[in-house]
Amino acid sequence: MAINKSLMITGVGAIIGQGIVKSLKEAGAGFRLVGIDANPFSVGFKWVDIHYTVPRTDDPAWAGCITDICKEEKVALIFPGIEQDVKALIRNRSKIIAETGALPLLNSPEALKLGFDKWELYDYAVRNNIKVPKTQLVSVVESNQDFVYPLILKPRRGMAGKGIYKIECEREMESQLNVIKKGDYMLQEFVGTDDEEYTVSIFGYHDGRLSPPFALKRKLNYGSTFEAETFESQELSGIVTQIAERLKIAGPTNFQFRKAGDEFFLLEINPRFSSSTSIKSAFGFNESLMAVKSFLLGESPVKLDLKKGRCLRYISDCVTYI
Repeated sequence: MAINKSLMITGVGAIIGQGIVKSLKEAGAGFRLVGIDANPFSVGFKWVDIHYTVPRTDDPAWAGCITDICKEEKVALIFPGIEQDVKALIRNRSKIIAETGALPLLNSPEALKLGFDKWELYDYAVRNNIKVPKTQLVSVVESNQDFVYPLILKPRRGMAGKGIYKIECEREMESQLNVIKKGDYMLQEFVGTDDEEYTVSIFGYHDGRLSPPFALKRKLNYGSTFEAETFESQELSGIVTQIAERLKIAGPTNFQFRKAGDEFFLLEINPRFSSSTSIKSAFGFNESLMAVKSFLLGESPVKLDLKKGRCLRYISDCVTYI
């Protein structure tokens, strides 16, 4: 299968953008890949057919630059590789579609709302009887006596594991007051262990149907998956499918859980491609290819050949001589 149209991948210097590029190339379908990044020395530029250095998303010139590239390269789909690009594409979606015909791959408004705001997710989970760690906004906490240490201090609208602190005692809590005062933070009950962390992916097709969920038991390093093993759980699949149906998800959607005792607790929803994109693709859950087949070719559902196994990530070097 060859497609005579271009696909744009943003943020190809970051792990998610790189994962999208890798999973598209390994599909062997002959796509023309257009990579963009704000870093002129982005490593991802080496793996795409053509690349462009673009302004940061907070630059007013960003939207015009994207539309110009889409017109020049006849881009059909835009794959956001970092969360900042997701937000920028939301703001400029109508303009991009109207001027270029390129479709930004964005999730449903309901899913995006819960993905960007962890407090909204907590409220949604409580209202829908979904297990979630006990959470409270720091701004309304008069005393943390109802919590038992350790606690997790996290920004309400944070991403990629940034700004998250594990608080072991009252003294550590006091030492973080200067951090708390700078932003909108939440206190969350610490549940489970680092050895009981799970990510579950499910794909929403263009016609509203859903893929089967695909789960990995994983370990994290700086917010990204660095070790993973395929995992099967009817309970997790049921929880994720139910939420996905209610949120009317579109495209790749990832749910993060921890297990404590016999119960799974929902931590986050990431309504976009994730750091484990290339890992899932290696096991047959290729969200990038699914997006092309569904949103560009109109196929639903996409046939999957899922495999079981284990993945370990490692650091490699990309050297350019000058």
